[in-house]
Amino acid sequence: MSRRVFATIRRGMTDATAVCVFPWELDILALVHGQEVKEVSIDEMCSLNGAVKVEKQKLKHSTVAPPDLRAQLEIMAYVDPEEDPANDPASEYNRMAEKYGMDKELPIACVTRVYGEFTSGAFEAKLREHAQDVAPRPAPARDLEDMSVKELRAMLTDRGIEWKPTESKAALIEKLQVELA
Repeated sequence: MSRRVFATIRRGMTDATAVCVFPWELDILALVHGQEVKEVSIDEMCSLNGAVKVEKQKLKHSTVAPPDLRAQLEIMAYVDPEEDPANDPASEYNRMAEKYGMDKELPIACVTRVYGEFTSGAFEAKLREHAQDVAPRPAPARDLEDMSVKELRAMLTDRGIEWKPTESKAALIEKLQVELA
C-alpha cells in the first residue's frame, strides 16, 4: 500500500512551499522547479508557519469538533488500498504526465525524463519500492465513545459495514474498532 509524503519546495531564501504528493513525485518536482525539494515529517509540517488548519469558527453550525492539524495531515497522507496508484502503474504514469507536462529543455514529458518510457519498467519498479511503505489508517478525529449512535451508524455506513437498528452503542463501537484496527 502506498502513502503520500509531505515536502517543501524552496522558492528563494525565505519561502518554502509545502506539498503533499506520492514519494515517486519528488524527483519530478525537483526537475520541474529546479529547486531543492525536501521531504518533511508530519511533525515538521505542524510546526511550519502558515500551515492551513480548520478552525472552530468555520464550523460554527456544527457541534462536531474539527480534527487537529496533525490528524488532518495524517488523513491527507493515508491512501485507501482501493485507490492505491500502485495497483495501476500505467494510469499513474499518465496522471503524472498530464500533471507535470512537458520538460522545458527536451521535447519529452517530465515523467519520461525522470523514469524513462513506461515500457522500460523503471517506473513500475519505483512504485513497487514505495508501495511497501505501509501507512496505518488514520484514527477517527473524535473518540468513538463521545459519538452519538446516529454518528456511529453513519460512520459504519460510510465504510460499507452493515449494522442493525437494534444494536447497542457498544456493539456499534466494537464493529468500528475492528474496522479501524
